[in-house]
Amino acid sequence: MTALTARPGRPLLGTAVVPGDKSCSHRALILAAMANGESLISGLNEAADVQRTIAAIAAFGAIIEQVAAGTYGIAAGRGPRPERRSSAATAAPPRDC
Repeated sequence: MTALTARPGRPLLGTAVVPGDKSCSHRALILAAMANGESLISGLNEAADVQRTIAAIAAFGAIIEQVAAGTYGIAAGRGPRPERRSSAATAAPPRDC
């Protein structure tokens, strides 16, 4: 059997960039869309299903701009609104999410 010996080495230096978690990315987008004012989300996971969430939120009226890779600005959040009743004639069309 061969013996291996570990010797102290130099310290590791550098930066590791870890992609954002998809579940947290969905939640951050939804909360930003519901908030009043503007939000900036960085480290967002850019998987296909997160892109669909971005498209769905935009379809509901939020203004979403990609600032950089994994960084998005969301504006025109209207905050929580009381439930509104609408007639069938004025109801918004269904959203494909």
